[in-house]
Amino acid sequence: MFIDESDGLIDKSVNGLIVDKNNSVWLSTIKGITKYQPEIGSFEYFLPKLIFNPSSFYKKNDTAFFFGHFKGFLEFDPTRISSLDTAPSIQITALRISNEKIDIGQKVNGDLILKNKIENTDVIVLNHNNNIFTLEYADLNGNFDENRQYAYKLDGFDTDWTYSRKNEHTVTYTNLDPGTYTFQIKTINQKGAKGLKELQIEVLSPTWKSVWAILLYILLLNGVIYLFLRFRIENAKKENQLVLEKQEKEKIKLLNNQKLQFFTNISHEFRTPVTLITGPIKDIINDASISMPLRKKAQIIEKNSNKLNYLIDELITFREIGRGLKLNLEPLNLLQFVEETVENFLLFAEKKEVLISCHSLLSENLILADPFNSIR
Repeated sequence: MFIDESDGLIDKSVNGLIVDKNNSVWLSTIKGITKYQPEIGSFEYFLPKLIFNPSSFYKKNDTAFFFGHFKGFLEFDPTRISSLDTAPSIQITALRISNEKIDIGQKVNGDLILKNKIENTDVIVLNHNNNIFTLEYADLNGNFDENRQYAYKLDGFDTDWTYSRKNEHTVTYTNLDPGTYTFQIKTINQKGAKGLKELQIEVLSPTWKSVWAILLYILLLNGVIYLFLRFRIENAKKENQLVLEKQEKEKIKLLNNQKLQFFTNISHEFRTPVTLITGPIKDIINDASISMPLRKKAQIIEKNSNKLNYLIDELITFREIGRGLKLNLEPLNLLQFVEETVENFLLFAEKKEVLISCHSLLSENLILADPFNSIR
């Protein structure tokens, strides 16, 4: 039997030939490995980029074939190389977190991730400290097909499928936000058979991002806003109170000034009649024809009119609220002062039939006082 490229041989330069126990022929060429099945006349092609050396092959037994190529040699078990008609069996073979391979029952950052083998796991849960991870995958029916395409996608993160070659068997995701994702990996062989594997991944929120934490933040924020508004309201009330108090003080000050001005004005009016009284009284006192009792009464009138004049002068000069009368201290005979005061009330006492007398036990009657600002 003669077979060439027209029958399906990938290259006419056959560098090695081994027959397996199922009578399938394994050929090495400058374009990879070819599996030929004489019974059905079919060809399958593997590793098309490898150039195999002439006469460099060896059959150790039914499960160990060797073919030499320009980079070394290839050893494989033909019984484990399935037909391309077999659908791909895509599996996730390993999980790494921060480049550390995770085993069953292993805790990472307080997180127990795998309770079973990753191949038998449908869902993994990661805390926020474990959101940098790598997934390794493989087609268990992958044969030698380097042209087999793989595509992966993380629903909830990726928008499109990402394609890779067979020699790329890992995918890494970093700093995923909390949420639920579905990792999908698929492959297709030369005959169009497809394989798909899915893994659900849940990334938990950190404690400070949990629903309860957010509710607490909202409550705290509302509390701060409430306290701030209350502070502003209380502060506004105090400011308004101060303004009202200031306005009230200004009103009182204005009223007092008006009162003071009124008393000042009326004091000027008092001065004229008092002055007019003082002149005639002096004339009566100096008139020798006036009887002594009448002159004493005139002296009392003069004394009180003088004091009234003095008080009017003080009232006229009084300008500020809270300012008292100014004392003009001078030596004063206390007994004499009291006797004169009593004398001023004798006429009233006589009319009321009241007897007034003055006695002193003081050895020294001289003091410093203002006689005009004293009550008489």
